[in-house]
Amino acid sequence: SSKWEHYQETFLSVVSETIFNGEGECIFFSEKICKPLYNLHPFILMSTPYSLKKLKEFGFKTFHPFIDESYDVEENPLNRMKLIFQELDKIQNKTHDELKKWWSEIIPTLKHNQNIFFKMGNVKTKKMKLLESFCE
Repeated sequence: SSKWEHYQETFLSVVSETIFNGEGECIFFSEKICKPLYNLHPFILMSTPYSLKKLKEFGFKTFHPFIDESYDVEENPLNRMKLIFQELDKIQNKTHDELKKWWSEIIPTLKHNQNIFFKMGNVKTKKMKLLESFCE
């Protein structure tokens, strides 16, 4: 959901991308990752290996050290899933005050990510430019 109210009720999004078992070269981002970026929400990304690395290459920031992101470099899908669940367990065991403190510390990262997301939306691809040229 893109409703802001849903994001206010949680401390973290678990983004389950379309592809999980693919090789590291098969990185695919859908609208699913856009929602927490747009809504200023931290996330754990359940996707193919090196997806967080690719997001960083696009200019986004992630949430290490609060979240151990070593799952991103694990190529074995079962082991990657185990690492993700371990992180979710750690977060679940945090106190409400610990989570609020973390949130206050990552606000600059959340704003940065939203700004990058908006900037990317303003960049015209070659295909968009070509289509616009037909309308001139």
